[in-house]
Amino acid sequence: MQKVKVFLSAAVLISIHQIACAQLLAYNNKEQILGAAAISPESGGKLLEKLVLRCSQYGDTTRLAGETAMNAWKQRHQNYLDENKIVQQEIMAFVERATVPEAQKKDLRDTFETGTKNIIDAQFKAMEAPISAMPQVQQKVSICMSYFDSVNAGKLDLKNNDPVVTKFLDERINTRKKKLNDQSPQ
Repeated sequence: MQKVKVFLSAAVLISIHQIACAQLLAYNNKEQILGAAAISPESGGKLLEKLVLRCSQYGDTTRLAGETAMNAWKQRHQNYLDENKIVQQEIMAFVERATVPEAQKKDLRDTFETGTKNIIDAQFKAMEAPISAMPQVQQKVSICMSYFDSVNAGKLDLKNNDPVVTKFLDERINTRKKKLNDQSPQ
């Protein structure tokens, strides 16, 4: 159980650091990668949703540009988002099977959920600050559109921000597909 707590906590801290610094990471073990894989893809999507909602107040053109960028990002990440859910389910199943008091299980679940929300909120504040700082609406729109252009260019894609987690998720996805292909009648 201590191992679970360590890798979930490490994953949350590593993800916060990655988002804050926008740097590639070096993971120390597979548990950290697993923890990051449970957080990264979904949190990126939620961050974009918050950004689009914030920028949507500046008119239909900005809203549409944001929704288009977000939908394209989600489409590029759909396999990762699906695998992200599976990783989360595996971690939570492991926590539930662990032989520790229910209070510790609850603490782990809360840490995972709260940590993810805090990551998203911290990154959103950093992205939103330049928008709020601009005195004129057109300047705010310009920053929003710049963010959406970056999303469209793939600059916020998982493969560019965290190739280690991308590789990990790709391997899991490919293994799952291979198993399905091996099980299907020829």
